[in-house]
Amino acid sequence: MILKYISLIPGSKPGMIDYACWPYFERLAGKEGSILMVNFPTIRGYFEQMKEDDSVQAVHIPPDEITRFWRGLFTGNPQYDSA
Repeated sequence: MILKYISLIPGSKPGMIDYACWPYFERLAGKEGSILMVNFPTIRGYFEQMKEDDSVQAVHIPPDEITRFWRGLFTGNPQYDSA
C-alpha cells in the first residue's frame, strides 16, 4: 500500500486523494485503540496528520459517534443521525 512509504498520499500536504480516502479511514479507525490505530503505525501517523488539517477538522466525526453507529449497525439498530 502506498501509505507504507509516504506520510500523505500526494506528498507533504493533503491532496484530493487524501480527502477522498479520509472518510473511510476515519470510520474504520474509530477509537484510538482500534486495531488499525494500534497495529499499523503508518496509518496512525497518517490519521494524526489528517486530523490537523482545517478541512478535516470541520467535518470530523467524534469517535464515540462512529462507535455508536457501528454498534447499532451490527445489532440491527443503526444510528444514522449525529447527536
